[in-house]
Amino acid sequence: MKRRLMTGVIFASALGLVACGSEDNEGVDMDKAAENASDIAENAADSTEETVEEATGQDEGAVGELKEGAEDAADDMGDAADKAADDVEEGYNQMTE
Repeated sequence: MKRRLMTGVIFASALGLVACGSEDNEGVDMDKAAENASDIAENAADSTEETVEEATGQDEGAVGELKEGAEDAADDMGDAADKAADDVEEGYNQMTE
């Protein structure tokens, strides 16, 4: 339980640090750092949920896991669409200024 959680947290932290690094020496991208921290917390919560389900015998089985994965993918696609819309709006605003 703890090994899987810690592995996930360490891996996500390492990816976050790599993503925040810049070869241009332009500083830390705080938006990216916040996004990485959010991803780390979400991964830790998912791992904890899975561990508790397995420990209490409430594991959802293959069909439940597929359904949960589909719901997560739909949420991620919605978030990506929202971000894309914000980026388009920001680009439009910059072009019309």
